[in-house]
Amino acid sequence: PALSAALTATLDAIARRRPDLRVVVIGPVPELTLAPPECLAQQRQLGGPAAVCARVEAGPPLARATPAEAEIRAAVEDRPGVAAVFPSETLCLDGGCVGVIGGRPIYFDDDHLSASGARRLVPPWMDDSWRRLAAPLGKPMATAPR
Repeated sequence: PALSAALTATLDAIARRRPDLRVVVIGPVPELTLAPPECLAQQRQLGGPAAVCARVEAGPPLARATPAEAEIRAAVEDRPGVAAVFPSETLCLDGGCVGVIGGRPIYFDDDHLSASGARRLVPPWMDDSWRRLAAPLGKPMATAPR
């Protein structure tokens, strides 16, 4: 509840000061049960399969992310000009959460995106959010302003 209250207060303050702004809230990145870079290094050193580092069972990461996601959803619900992105919707599908894409780790550790992971994942999240925010205003846009 503290997250929802703090986010609500922040969004209220933004709306009071700059009602013309559109806001994108990015939810928590799922916390994996392993650190993909460390796992890959160990697999290379030990000669094991790198595939064991690419994906983890989704239960524990989603159990940790879901409460914060619910609070964010409550805070942004029915707010014009506000969109929320939930990384778990992209990273955790079909019972697993990915930590490696194309042979490269997208995480820096077990719960933070790496710089290359962020460069790969955040622009599509922002573009999708921008389209959702612009559409109700009657201003369809292909991509977010850069």
